Amino acid sequence: MFEWFGIWSKIKSGLEDYAAAHAYRLMGKLKALRASTTNDLAELIADSETFRSMGIPKAWTRDRISDANDAEAKMELHSIPVSHISTSPVLAAALAQKLTANIDLNAARNVLGVSTQDWSNFLASYAGSFVKYATPIALSKLVDAGTKVYGDELIVAIAEGEAYKVDGVDGYHDMVKFFRIPSYADRTTETRRARRLWKRRLNITYQRNI
Repeated sequence: MFEWFGIWSKIKSGLEDYAAAHAYRLMGKLKALRASTTNDLAELIADSETFRSMGIPKAWTRDRISDANDAEAKMELHSIPVSHISTSPVLAAALAQKLTANIDLNAARNVLGVSTQDWSNFLASYAGSFVKYATPIALSKLVDAGTKVYGDELIVAIAEGEAYKVDGVDGYHDMVKFFRIPSYADRTTETRRARRLWKRRLNITYQRNI
């Protein structure tokens, strides 16, 4: 899988402290579960309660796209750095909880005789590492699927390297772009309209962090 090129080695590198507990022998099993774990991660990001617990609605900023020559061509977005999600301890804890319930992993753990505490520490470390590096893949899945996030929000795009002020510091950040689709509107139609307008943003008026 090209999308995993270089990512898996980064995930593994953070787990060396647990090798003494023989937990490293589970890496083959975990590697085989990458796809399903990424799907779990995407579901957690989209889940309204997890989304709210990560503090995203309180932290996101507002953007606006408009066309002076077309009154109908306008859209307001919410933006949050990808790093806000990928470094979330709430998200890592939720993913670790899902992994704890995985029967295949528990069976392998029992065969190896990993203690309860070592297992808990290992999964917490693994989940944190997985969230850190695999969040962009999970977000891309949500974008491609047009999944509902936090109720009626749509992730329009992941904007790479945008200039934003984050925590009072100007810098370049990969930003997640959310658009709330009204409940009365046709979601398929609104999704297409939002993505068309997003693609035109550099040729019309695109205001960030307003």
